[in-house]
Amino acid sequence: MSVETLPPASAHGQSRIARFGALGLVLLIMGLTVGAAERARGLADERRQAQVELRRAQAASEQLRAIAAETAVLGNIDAPHANEAFQAGAALAQSVDRLQHLGVHGPANDRLRKAMKDLVVQGTAAAMLGREGKVKAAQNAYHDNVDPLLSGVIRDTDEQMKVEDRRAHHATVVARDVLIGGTLLGLLALALLVRRFEAIARQGRAETLLRRQAFTDALTGLPNRAALEIALGERLSVSTSLADETGSISLAEPDLPPVAMALLDIDDLKTINDSLGHGRGDELVRTIGARIAATLGPHDLVTRFGGDEFGVLLADPSPERAIREIERVLQAIHRPVLLGDRDVRVTASAGVAVGLDVETIVRDADIAMYAAKAAGKDRVSVFSQSMRDDALANLELTADLRRALTRDELFLEYQPIVDLKHGRVDGVEALVRWMHPVRGRMNPVEFIGLAERTGLIGPLGWWVMQTSCGQMRRWLDEGWADPTQHVSVNVSPIQLAEPDMARRIARILRETGLDPRQLQLEITESVLVDRPEALVADLTELMGLGVRIAIDDFGTGHSVLAYLKDLPVDVLKIDKAFVDEIESDAGRARLTQGIVQLAQALDLSIVAEGIETAPQASLLHGLGDMLGQGFLYSRPVAPSVAGQLLRDGNYGPTPESADFTPDFPRPSAA
Repeated sequence: MSVETLPPASAHGQSRIARFGALGLVLLIMGLTVGAAERARGLADERRQAQVELRRAQAASEQLRAIAAETAVLGNIDAPHANEAFQAGAALAQSVDRLQHLGVHGPANDRLRKAMKDLVVQGTAAAMLGREGKVKAAQNAYHDNVDPLLSGVIRDTDEQMKVEDRRAHHATVVARDVLIGGTLLGLLALALLVRRFEAIARQGRAETLLRRQAFTDALTGLPNRAALEIALGERLSVSTSLADETGSISLAEPDLPPVAMALLDIDDLKTINDSLGHGRGDELVRTIGARIAATLGPHDLVTRFGGDEFGVLLADPSPERAIREIERVLQAIHRPVLLGDRDVRVTASAGVAVGLDVETIVRDADIAMYAAKAAGKDRVSVFSQSMRDDALANLELTADLRRALTRDELFLEYQPIVDLKHGRVDGVEALVRWMHPVRGRMNPVEFIGLAERTGLIGPLGWWVMQTSCGQMRRWLDEGWADPTQHVSVNVSPIQLAEPDMARRIARILRETGLDPRQLQLEITESVLVDRPEALVADLTELMGLGVRIAIDDFGTGHSVLAYLKDLPVDVLKIDKAFVDEIESDAGRARLTQGIVQLAQALDLSIVAEGIETAPQASLLHGLGDMLGQGFLYSRPVAPSVAGQLLRDGNYGPTPESADFTPDFPRPSAA
């Protein structure tokens, strides 16, 4: 299925109608032109026929005048002359009738008809005089009456011939002008229509282009989300109609859905964009889109949903087939992609949903896709009702968290960071908590991930920064802390990516009056792996403020060692996973020792996280000078208790004995 299968635009139909209309108009103009020219040419022919008849009438008149002249000399008309005169008179009469038929009207024709009558009368009178022997009287009658009549006929026909000649010439000119003018008009109309056709064609091409752009993704050339939703609606309409006809599927049978679709999202595309640039990221998206389309069948519609998401409308509605096909797609995505001079491997997460309406299918596929990401990425999840329930619960929790930022439901607790060699409290780490009005106390693991997915981690992180800096300033002012101690605050990747992060931290330090050296920013190792080059500039700007930078959860990123020497950082915090197994796993203990030696070589401070037993503390102390935090020393506590620990907490030197316990009573979490 492609974009071309979508409902066609109306420009082509309009163009066809315009072509037929234009052709009809041109034919009408040419028909009228030829008709007018033919009528004018016919008129010219009639005028020329009239001229011919006038000449015949004139010849008959000339013949009659000659006969009259001869009979005048004789004084009488004999039989031959009488017969000749009769024929000439008949010819003249026929010419007069034909002239009437040819449309020669007016005075000239009237005079001809009157002359005909007068000739009969006067000729008869002259002939009678001749018969009576009145030769002289007969001659005078011919001379005085007949000859003038014939001379008048000759003169009138001559004048009428000139009139008819002018009329014939005029009709010929009109016919020529009409033909030329009509031809020019037709050519002009044709030229205008050609231009109009070109405009219509351009409009049609523009509409086709706009239509293609409206339903095609510019980056990959695949159909876009709008095309998918239209095709999905059409597929659902056809499937529902067939189901109604066969009775095999109905809206009351959710176990037999007619349509299946999948949403795929490239995992961690932001890493590519930040490390290699958005151009390489776009190249990766194009390559992945082509692989998806090449892996699936010709009847499966592959679309780019936007960003790093792809939507697939599957021809087979069965979830089993959908899972099988999408797993093939994920395998194809696993193949390395050459971006510049680097082979890059990426994964994708996919959600599959089936249903009976567009909105529900898209929503459920999206929910299933995020479930796949939450389950560890690089997998396919099929939508279930429990996922929707979880999504609704997360939606409600997101709204609650948004309100919590303005309702004083959030609060901070602080966990001491202890010098393992001297037992002194070096600082505290600020940890956010949420007193939910219904669920009660909630720890970060229950809502920080949600805050990151919904974008609330930004405002939440800045609230923690502002509050912890202000609290440290109050401890200093009230004598609970000294200038050598610090407060450590976790920074989210979203905060770190904000272009004005350094300026915002500088403003918070000014507003709270806290010395920058007493603020430590903790950044997870995964952020360093995701965007090492871009992060150097960000961290350099932050260190320019005078704050300290710590890499949190060190040892879990597997790739940060390649960048560590170039990163402007002060502290490494060894991940709790190493501390947990330092007693039981010799290999993990040696690896921890290697991390400590690496940090010492780079002149970095070390903090061991999650210390829970005295043997762990002793082993870590034996590796070298470092700080530590964990339940062995204190759980996170309220600000009032944390202030007491900052001022009075001293756990004494850490002995080598395994039964070491701090001599300062550990406060309860309450």
